[in-house]
Amino acid sequence: MKKFNQNLFKVVNMLSDEKYISGTEMGKPLGLSRTAVWKIIKVLINYGIDIISDNKLGYKLNQKLILLDRNAIGQKINYNPIKLDIFESIDSTNEFLKTTYHQDYQNHICLSEHQSGGNARLNRSWDSPFGQNLYLSIKYHFKKDISAISGLSLISGLSIIRTLSHLNTSNKFKIKWPNDIYYEDKKISGILTEVIGESYGGCIAIIGIGLNVNMMKLSNENANNTNSWTSLKQISGVNFDRNEICASLINNIIRDIEKFNIMGLEHFLNEWNKHDYLAGKKITVTSHEKIIEGKYGGIDAQGNLLLKVDGNIITLYSGDTSIASI
Repeated sequence: MKKFNQNLFKVVNMLSDEKYISGTEMGKPLGLSRTAVWKIIKVLINYGIDIISDNKLGYKLNQKLILLDRNAIGQKINYNPIKLDIFESIDSTNEFLKTTYHQDYQNHICLSEHQSGGNARLNRSWDSPFGQNLYLSIKYHFKKDISAISGLSLISGLSIIRTLSHLNTSNKFKIKWPNDIYYEDKKISGILTEVIGESYGGCIAIIGIGLNVNMMKLSNENANNTNSWTSLKQISGVNFDRNEICASLINNIIRDIEKFNIMGLEHFLNEWNKHDYLAGKKITVTSHEKIIEGKYGGIDAQGNLLLKVDGNIITLYSGDTSIASI
């Protein structure tokens, strides 16, 4: 876990003009030597940031980079009290929130520019390059039993769809049960929800979200998956300010969680049906090491998947879904 280096943040801001600037010029307002600036540049390069170096002119970014800014995000969040932690690098935003407990905050939010051990469902890794995407987790305290909040991942998916729909990129985003957001058969976002029961009968939900924003290529170890994912920048050709997307996403998630807390999943079913990626498709579900094939029948009022197999309806509470090969 690495807290944000403010000098690194300031160096990136100077480089964001996309013009050459020398180490001496950057170091002067920061009270840093050229060597200290060079060390920060080296950290950024090690994170995979494309920085062009010229012995006479100095340094410049090959592509614009705007880092996560606590003030820019905090000013646009509509809910209080909220605790907001932003890290330069962390193993996992979900894992961090599991180790914290703040009774004064209904919502504890963790963001990081980079994750070294980001996870998706079923212990899969989530590619987490520095400064390109959003890696966000929200911890919310429910005064309900765990069984009463089934379907929470589905609600979070709708929150993401609502956020993306206001970016003027596309209206083709869909949700694949139970926790993925797709654009034209390519994954753009994933959700990992973990629920922890408490002794007094309530529970804590940690909703982790990975959203591909400005990423244009995968890290080398994941290069064989190039056809299975996309990002907002790949879709639109535009570089996005992640701070604006982040604030909007937080507002949508908290609002939807509060509605869900009062009205349950049924309130959202019509909206879910409009964005259901699997609707009308023949699918394969892998659940508890069993593979079941059938026709997708939607979801029930608890968010469980309904699968039509040989004239019967099977209810599945968890699993991994894919479109069946023809």
